[in-house]
Amino acid sequence: MNTTAEPALSRERPWPGMRPYREQDAAYFFGRDVEVAELLARTERSLLTLLYARAGLGKTSLLRAGLAPRLVERGHLPVYLRPRALLGDGREPIAEVIRAIGDAAARAQIEATATFAAPTLWELFHRESFDLWDASNRLVTTVLVFDQFEEIFQIVDDDPGAAPRVRALLDNLAELVENRLPARLSAAELPADENHRFDIASKDYRVILSFREDYLPQVRKLRTIVPSVIENHVRLEPLTGQQALDVVEKAGHRLIDRDAATMIVRAVGRRAGLVQLVLDPARDEAGAPPGAVASLEVDPAALSVVCYYLNAERQQRAQRTIDSSLIGLKKPEDIFDDYYRRAIARVDAQAPRFIETSLITAGGERVLYPMKAVEAQGPALGGAISTLLEQGILRKEWFAGEHRIEISHDLLLRPILESAEKSRRSAARRKRRARALLALAAVAVLALALWRDQRQTIQAEFESRQRLSEALLVAYVPLATGERPESEREAMAQLISGADEHAGGADGAEALEKVFDRAEQIAATVNPITARRLREVAVDYVQLKIDAGRFSATEMDALLAKVRRTVGSLCQAGFTVGGDRSVEWLAKHGGTPAECRDGT
Repeated sequence: MNTTAEPALSRERPWPGMRPYREQDAAYFFGRDVEVAELLARTERSLLTLLYARAGLGKTSLLRAGLAPRLVERGHLPVYLRPRALLGDGREPIAEVIRAIGDAAARAQIEATATFAAPTLWELFHRESFDLWDASNRLVTTVLVFDQFEEIFQIVDDDPGAAPRVRALLDNLAELVENRLPARLSAAELPADENHRFDIASKDYRVILSFREDYLPQVRKLRTIVPSVIENHVRLEPLTGQQALDVVEKAGHRLIDRDAATMIVRAVGRRAGLVQLVLDPARDEAGAPPGAVASLEVDPAALSVVCYYLNAERQQRAQRTIDSSLIGLKKPEDIFDDYYRRAIARVDAQAPRFIETSLITAGGERVLYPMKAVEAQGPALGGAISTLLEQGILRKEWFAGEHRIEISHDLLLRPILESAEKSRRSAARRKRRARALLALAAVAVLALALWRDQRQTIQAEFESRQRLSEALLVAYVPLATGERPESEREAMAQLISGADEHAGGADGAEALEKVFDRAEQIAATVNPITARRLREVAVDYVQLKIDAGRFSATEMDALLAKVRRTVGSLCQAGFTVGGDRSVEWLAKHGGTPAECRDGT
């Protein structure tokens, strides 16, 4: 994962969120003192050390921010290597490793007493003329750290043609850690120059292999090449409750007090398993109740995200510290919702749709998606995905011969699933509305053809009149809306839908009045004949709704006054007379308009 876009941590921002800690973050890396000390001791004692854990427990953070500073203090040169970078695109891995050693030495201002040119790693480190010295005149031990070593097996599975180069790398590592003379040296006559004089006893190097623990069976199989491969190892566990407190308190320093830190750890932690409680005497000796810090284990990624969010909230509120009131604002799961939504809001709008449809199944399982397929969808989506990779929302894996991306952590599944469900409901509503609009439009086409001569005959059934009125209200919209008829049709349909949802009272009156007002607005902008027809339809619609029994005329004085004025204007223009249905209806609901009396 590329994290170079993220700034280094600081006193005001001491937690990295979802991304791992880096070397420059070492001052804020806490909670792993025991593991760092053990890994350091094993590294100094043995030529080969294994570090493994399940995904997400912080192996990279431990190596970079925990182990690296201690190695440097003791005169070691850590060189970080990824198998994919060493073997990708047909690269020769031994040359790549040697080049990386030279680059790391140059950055650390470490001087080599001879060139880095060598055909094998064993020959480089055992050559009598070759040593590394730091500025304090200390002999430097190189530590080759292979992070995500499981990529070795992925490469061979995906590209059998890479097997010879993978075998060459493994053979070179075996020669180093077993201190075994390379076969080519024992079988050849070598020149008698300084480049071919070797110190067999030299051990100024170490090797660390870090990998996910589900690859442990494959690593064990390497014993045929490296017999000592499983003898010296460290398994990384979740944080204990006390370690989690250290992460919060020591990194936060003056930003948080003990009570608030304890609340965070209790909120994020889970009860340790029985085996951990039995084997670790420091845990729960007094039988602490569930939720007590001593009995908890904590996922470091979850803890970092919660601290990151609460600190951002503190800064936004201009508070000096994270206190209990701030912590009580949201549950940890809500924090992950916000963490995801804040990240997704900063990228192109295609990204959430892509994640919801391509990176997760309906059942909530993560999906590995080809990076090439992402790039084929255009630069906007590709840029958004790169940003989410940098922020730790997504991660990149090598699978089936290509780079693929996936959601980085199960903690992010809930907000993504909820967002996907919301999108599905919204899409379903849009489809229903579109179908309704099509149906109304179809009725309107027929109704408009019949309206002029057959208006009095389309009254046989109450429900058909209501549907006809609704269809005509929608159909008249384009007459007044030049550029956006579809959006205006939908707006009128939504107003009608709002009137249908209410059953009387002030809300019902308001919803029905909005429909009538919109019809009047349209009528004011069209020719007189169309305006007259639209007003007749609007009056008929209001009367039908009230007659349906869902709206009380007593609650609708303001709307009835508007209807009365409209009917009066129609009578005054000669379009409506005293005996018409609309006039007679008003006579029963508050009185006949003056313009319509005496048949005028």
